[in-house]
Amino acid sequence: MPAVNNTDLTIRIIKNSNIPPDIDSAIREGLVECFPKDRKHFSRQRSWHSTPEWILYAITADGMVAAHIAVVERSVIVGPSSIQVKVAGLQSIFVRPRWRKTELSDRIMKIALDESRNRGLEAGLLFCREVLAGKVYGRMGWKKVDANVFMVNDEGKRIPRPEKDIAMSIPLAIEKFPEGDIDLHGPDW
Repeated sequence: MPAVNNTDLTIRIIKNSNIPPDIDSAIREGLVECFPKDRKHFSRQRSWHSTPEWILYAITADGMVAAHIAVVERSVIVGPSSIQVKVAGLQSIFVRPRWRKTELSDRIMKIALDESRNRGLEAGLLFCREVLAGKVYGRMGWKKVDANVFMVNDEGKRIPRPEKDIAMSIPLAIEKFPEGDIDLHGPDW
């Protein structure tokens, strides 16, 4: 396979409600390729439990989405002092295999975090598999959150978030993400 240069991509930020059908389809194709176990879900929709406010994607000249990040904006409550933190909840993050090891993941993450900061969000929060925690996100400055995370399920009940993924945070407009349990004040993303 020939070398791929991530500078040949156009990176766009768009309000989720303004995504045209061809971009929606191209993003879902990328999600299906990168998360084959979730093919059934991602062939129908781009997110799990929370609809993002905006997305960032890297696209080729021929319309293939090479990378994607969706962002849910929400105030969460953290710790015993109930500190309110406005977070950029990152979801449905992918870089297609062909563009991995080209620094594209670092490039789109930096743009997404800069945009989040410009929108007045105080911290980033994401959920990922343990294998990606240090290898990808830790390298980018994200820190594992050592706390319980609570969410609202489909029946409207406050429950602990399933432990299959770990929570990670990164400060944006605050010096440090507060310590303590996190209440997502809604479903996870």
